[in-house]
Amino acid sequence: MWSCRMHRRTFSVLPSEGFIRAVETHLDRHRLLGDRIEVRAPNYVELRVDVSVVSTTDHTAEETSAEIERQLRSFLDPIDGYDGDGWPFGRAVSEAELHEQLSDLSTVDTVESVTVRATGDTTVTTDRRVLIDEATQFVLGSLDVACRGGSD
Repeated sequence: MWSCRMHRRTFSVLPSEGFIRAVETHLDRHRLLGDRIEVRAPNYVELRVDVSVVSTTDHTAEETSAEIERQLRSFLDPIDGYDGDGWPFGRAVSEAELHEQLSDLSTVDTVESVTVRATGDTTVTTDRRVLIDEATQFVLGSLDVACRGGSD
């Protein structure tokens, strides 16, 4: 039996103008004479991820979907994601790497498929890696999870 849960959430990560001005002011006080400081928000590429999984028998589709969302948001987080130091600017992401992240979850028995689409200035390679430039970060824009199995 298939059970589906859709996530269509927007994740706002742009810093406010006040925050940018505060950072500029702080840096300006510590700059060398003659240096010019300009603080800008990073560019973001929004990812849409579609996942199909089989839940473990002791978890519901809702539990599995929630854990998948937590894991992907955590992994892609620009501050604490990837290896704990934040997602590196300009680092590519691949479907295979997201598949690996989901395979380790306690609520997931089998990851059947992971598909990633990106909006913005990106290149997608033949091996399904999404490439971005060195001033860009990823943001998880939407997540569609299809679960089957579990305790539903």
